[in-house]
Amino acid sequence: RIMRAPWPSSGLAVALEADIVAYVEAKHDLIRVGRILRKEYGLALKQTAPFSVRVDDVHIQERIEADKASIMAALKADSLEIGLDIEPSGATPSGISALGTVYMSIEGLVDIEAELAKLNTELEAILGHLKGVQGKLQNKSFVDKAPEAVVQVQRDKEVELLEKRDKLTEMIATLSDK
Repeated sequence: RIMRAPWPSSGLAVALEADIVAYVEAKHDLIRVGRILRKEYGLALKQTAPFSVRVDDVHIQERIEADKASIMAALKADSLEIGLDIEPSGATPSGISALGTVYMSIEGLVDIEAELAKLNTELEAILGHLKGVQGKLQNKSFVDKAPEAVVQVQRDKEVELLEKRDKLTEMIATLSDK
């Protein structure tokens, strides 16, 4: 009987359902951002880390607090602080999610000097590749004579390398603030 009943169509039920779906999608985004931070800094799968989330709304804070255990499990967090006025310090990389800014403290979890050395090496390599690509694109003969598809590949590569450069620069700045 329930299986054949029509889906509720009252405005309130639909609005509540839409709100719940939006929150669940935003929660998944928060977890995705936290996992990206874990991956960027090379944390092992079983290694836990302290996380915090700065939110802009008390209602969102309450919803995250209600889901705290499941979010901590998904993030492999040993702690999760949620608040309107969170201002982390030290080596605390961050990312923006649909629910707020996600912070992960890496103090004591990552060898910061080794990580900085690795990131600087990666940055040097990216800058070398970028210089070569930009040299090609600044060569009028190459741009005029090469097929448009070949030139576009170089333009796309330049955009990708610029994004990587910016991300590495940001990560280096975050670790340097320790």
